[in-house]
Amino acid sequence: MKIDVLLPKIGNPAQLNPLPPVAAGKKFVEYAGGVSEVIKKAKRDVENGEYRWAAEALNHVVMATPTNNYAKMLLAQAYR
Repeated sequence: MKIDVLLPKIGNPAQLNPLPPVAAGKKFVEYAGGVSEVIKKAKRDVENGEYRWAAEALNHVVMATPTNNYAKMLLAQAYR
């Protein structure tokens, strides 16, 4: 018997108890090599039309560093 028949459809277990946005943002930025690295990559993605991923990454930067106005501006560009 397949296991998916026995377990309820609950989605991705990693998303069942996520970190709060600020904690997740700080951890994401740390994993990605720091604020400067994330912004550099996100800027390139915005320029290449990859807005969804740029917005995802930049949202983490804004959560981790809420006074970073450049990240906020670039996030606004990604939302357009």
